Amino acid sequence: AVYRRVFYQSPIPPPPWNDRTLVYPKRGTTNCISGKCLSRLPAQTMRTIILDRCYCLGDTHLLTALKKLENLKHLAIRKCHRIAEGAFQVVGQHCKSLTTLELNGYFPFAQTTDMSHVIHLVDLQVLKITHNPKVSDHFLIDLVQNCQQLTNVDISGCYYVTDVGLTAIATLVRLEKLVVSYTRLLTDDGLKNVRGLKEFECRRCLFSDRAMTTLIRSSPELQLLDLSGCRNITDSTLEVAKDVCSGRTNNVTLKMICGGTGILAKKEIGREKMPTLLNLYSNRLYAK
Repeated sequence: AVYRRVFYQSPIPPPPWNDRTLVYPKRGTTNCISGKCLSRLPAQTMRTIILDRCYCLGDTHLLTALKKLENLKHLAIRKCHRIAEGAFQVVGQHCKSLTTLELNGYFPFAQTTDMSHVIHLVDLQVLKITHNPKVSDHFLIDLVQNCQQLTNVDISGCYYVTDVGLTAIATLVRLEKLVVSYTRLLTDDGLKNVRGLKEFECRRCLFSDRAMTTLIRSSPELQLLDLSGCRNITDSTLEVAKDVCSGRTNNVTLKMICGGTGILAKKEIGREKMPTLLNLYSNRLYAK
């Protein structure tokens, strides 16, 4: 069962509970949660917690709750700016069953070294640490050495990550989805060893045709390629995509999103003849 309860100041009903998911706040409600109510969550059955823009949420009550939630599978903390270093340490020490972790936004009270606690979550499959200046190459190197089960990595907006960190991510043998949008220090050199992906998103990055064509050729199951705003990408990438998709025998369709690139700069997207297994879009909304 899926549990969706909005937390107000009122207490949570006592157990027994059969529900396993908490999402806060629900759209259209306030987000004044302090975290005290989290200690009432059913520790044995709770599997997913999503905390989104909980501006009053601090470490004290969150830590108490997380220490009990050792069966938690999915934890998302999005733009909860009062979270400090203690939360990351407790997650790394007590939430060992996590397979999905999302940390979105800037945590001003945490330090760069606090990110290191994440590497102890060896069962992680999905990691989304986005728009966080505390994510470094060193962190990513340690991460891939310990979290070999990762299939989905999102470091969008982590603008201190360089080719060194991207090269480390490329060593993940199970990696299927990679998102590096808005990371302006990444170049072709970091991308050259990334291969075998099913989805790749790199909005407003500096990659050129050289790296992108290599990625397309080395990823026969590539289904989504979001190049939005990558101004160094031209029709050369499109021609390689056409050639690769024309020769595909696995019936996998590639969706390419190329708004803001140099692809078909002088033509209207949709009128160019494409292979059956290649769909071209100018906007992500049309690629659903």
